[in-house]
Amino acid sequence: MPTARHIRGLLRTRQLSPADIRVDGMSSVVVVRSEKAHARIIRVHPPELPPDVRLIDGSMLPARATLRVYGDTVPILAKETVRYVGEPIALLVGPDREQLFALRDQISVVYEEYEPTFSLDTADGSAVVATIERVSGNPDEAFEHATRTLERDCSTGIQEHFYPESHSAYANFRRDGRIEVTCTTQWPYHVRRTVAETAAVAAARVKVYAVEPGPALDGKLWYPSLVAAHAALASRQSGRPCLLRLDRSEDLLVTPKRATTRIRQRAALDAEGHAKAIDIDIRYDAGAYPVLTDETLRRLMIAAVGAYRVAAAHVRVSALRTNTVPTGPMTGIEAPAWFAAEELAAGLIRETQSDPVEWKRRHVITPEASNHIDEQLSGRSPVLRLMDEAAQASDFHRKFSAFELQRKNRTTALGAVEVARGVGMAIGSQGMGFSGRTEEQVAGNVQLQLDDEGVVWLYTSSRPASAGLQSYWKQLISERLGIEPDNVRLASCDTDTVPDSGPTVFSRALSVHTRLIEQACNAILSRRAVQRPPITVRRSYRRPKRQQWDHETQSGTPYPGRSWAAAVVEVEVDPMTFEAIVRGVWIAIDAGRILDPASARQTVLSTINHALGWAARRQVPAMHMSRPVETGVGFDPPFRYEPPLYVGFADDHHTEKTPALGLGELPWFCVPAAYAHALAQATGIDSISLPAGPLPVYEALERER
Repeated sequence: MPTARHIRGLLRTRQLSPADIRVDGMSSVVVVRSEKAHARIIRVHPPELPPDVRLIDGSMLPARATLRVYGDTVPILAKETVRYVGEPIALLVGPDREQLFALRDQISVVYEEYEPTFSLDTADGSAVVATIERVSGNPDEAFEHATRTLERDCSTGIQEHFYPESHSAYANFRRDGRIEVTCTTQWPYHVRRTVAETAAVAAARVKVYAVEPGPALDGKLWYPSLVAAHAALASRQSGRPCLLRLDRSEDLLVTPKRATTRIRQRAALDAEGHAKAIDIDIRYDAGAYPVLTDETLRRLMIAAVGAYRVAAAHVRVSALRTNTVPTGPMTGIEAPAWFAAEELAAGLIRETQSDPVEWKRRHVITPEASNHIDEQLSGRSPVLRLMDEAAQASDFHRKFSAFELQRKNRTTALGAVEVARGVGMAIGSQGMGFSGRTEEQVAGNVQLQLDDEGVVWLYTSSRPASAGLQSYWKQLISERLGIEPDNVRLASCDTDTVPDSGPTVFSRALSVHTRLIEQACNAILSRRAVQRPPITVRRSYRRPKRQQWDHETQSGTPYPGRSWAAAVVEVEVDPMTFEAIVRGVWIAIDAGRILDPASARQTVLSTINHALGWAARRQVPAMHMSRPVETGVGFDPPFRYEPPLYVGFADDHHTEKTPALGLGELPWFCVPAAYAHALAQATGIDSISLPAGPLPVYEALERER
């Protein structure tokens, strides 16, 4: 539970939501969205508009106005072609929001429709927009001489970020030509850049006030830039301050989700059932407009084999374009690959009739045995120790043996009378920062200033969801510089004041920015001995020389740091309804030095529940229905009762010099797979896809009967 100190910190830093802003003369903005999934816009017929209402369409945009994310682009307003239901095609601006909704319903659009693609199953080769591929060893030769092959297919579903507040943005185009924008975002400078291009002004003339996003699961990464661009365009065209806020139902249906994936795996086995080579093909649905494609492809490729070593591997990862809402990044972006790697491991464990823990101990990577990208672990591998801790805390060995005997004595779970139980274990790793050489290309700046009154100001555009991390930053600066904690201040986040720290994603705030703050403190200490305040120091990220990455061969050390976890999940399945009840989750974590144990534990517990929701919750309805803003979305809770959770931090061997590593994404990479293993043992299903709720379990049992 959050401590009183954390709650006080949240209250002190609580900012006004953009949706709550009220200014005299302010206009509202309503987005006119496409009703077609793939079509050419022929004509837009608005009704007769009142004098104080304006219709803004794509013809009013500057030529360069697009939303760009490292090479990927998303239209601000569709000018000619729409690619998903709900895509913005125009804006209505006026003083009365309810009147704007009524006018929007009277707008008719004439389209020339094209054949849409709604899923990976119906997409053809032309839908592939990008592919990454890597071969290690000689998999072709291994498959040619294999005694037999093991083939497995699995899939994962979409997931809603479900942040506390829907998207909103306030914009004011001032008489002096400056634009002020307030929005909730994880990437203030991206909002600034997008608004500048949309309004055709220099970036220096855009000021963005960034409101902390809270636990957004990366749902406030790039989409706030689109909402802010719409508000800014409306303000410039109308000459009034403008507020755009999405209702919850509209937000649910038109904003990015976690991507669906389809994963096919083959393993070349010898006579004893051991894998000599693997072939993995991962396809993910990028939606209508792929975003952060290169990073997503690389992270999925790196995680495709999980934490296991194999002599030869061929991995292909492809991003496919469909006519659904853009999917974009979500916390635990490579979770589908970790899940699939553990599913393949489960199949190999069954082939060799091995004990899961013992099999994993024999095949996990170690400092002496690298993975398929030739990544060398520094120091001793924490995986073995974490598996032992999770197994001991959960009594895994005894439970697995008992539940396995129950499974073998039952021909099928269909028509069974007794409650079926299962237990599963999975391991995972979280990479901090962007992968490969990308972190060097992303802005990563922090600034410290010691003024002449002895107050230290921290300037960063990083927007961490955890108030505990901000408290730690203040504590760190206080201790390093020998000043009172009350004399450490965190500057308010606006782009006129703070430097560009890049997007707050992939635990960069904890790993990259904390390290830069430490470096800045050391620099102030050195300069304070020879220079009187004020002293200002800025530090930027530089990749350590020991962390080599070869972009051509896609090999080496992919991340600035890694944390590790092992998880055990125990389930009980009702024989009549096939509803799974999670009886417990045990997770052991090595994330370096734990800065605030209470805050870290709360973060992990929250993420475990989100990860279980992805594993067991029913999917969001298809995003290609008509009139999306009028259709609500229902969500079933993943479990009737919140399961007991155990979190253990293996930090007894760490020192003050040990860096803190990210842990907020770790449960995504091991808890869903452990849940699937437990469910497979309880039901006897050979292969599990996610989400694995009662209906998919029943259908799988019917197929395998």
